[in-house]
Amino acid sequence: MLRAVFFDVGNTLIYTYPSVGEIYSSVGRRYGMDLDPGEVNASFRAAFMRYGAVPLVDRSTEADWWKRIVRETVSAQCEPRDFDGFFRELYDFFTGKEAWRLFPDVLPALEALKARGVTLGIISNWDSRLIPTLENLGLAPYFSVTAVSALVGHAKPDPEIFAHALDRVGVRPEESLHVGDHPELDCLGAKRCGMEALLIDRSQDGGPMAVCGRIRSLTEIVEHLEG
Repeated sequence: MLRAVFFDVGNTLIYTYPSVGEIYSSVGRRYGMDLDPGEVNASFRAAFMRYGAVPLVDRSTEADWWKRIVRETVSAQCEPRDFDGFFRELYDFFTGKEAWRLFPDVLPALEALKARGVTLGIISNWDSRLIPTLENLGLAPYFSVTAVSALVGHAKPDPEIFAHALDRVGVRPEESLHVGDHPELDCLGAKRCGMEALLIDRSQDGGPMAVCGRIRSLTEIVEHLEG
């Protein structure tokens, strides 16, 4: 009997809107920058992959971590006349709800799980801004625990961040399920802690083989619990 369901956040519950590139380009114009959104998206992905999420385990260094990524992302195209001002405006913007959209299956799934008395939680590799971001998006009330890597001190797939979330809600690993979009960080991480895991794959293109079950919509979680 599963008593708790935990969720990843980025590309599981929410996605950037309209895109990282378009947001950088819009903000950049106020700092004399002419950024191509497509090039920004490509540069951002490369910088993000290069640094990984491991540094997001310390609140005191998270802003510097993001500053390096932002600088690498835009430096290939131009240098803003006021990089610190440009970065701060971006950093603050991504805390608010304007930078994000909920996937359409999110609220129906959360409401259905809540109605069944399931405890809900977050386990995410993110900086400390995730707490106000979830509040700004109206998602915070759904979750009994929000385990954020920068605040917990461990990042997925380290079992410690999963164990932290489980301990906070008083649920054993075998009584819980974790849902996310990354085969290694979400699926393998959860399974190493003894939890069940599901991979959310809305693309319906098959993607890489996962070490856990695959769903196309978060609303399928209810069927999974009942099955």
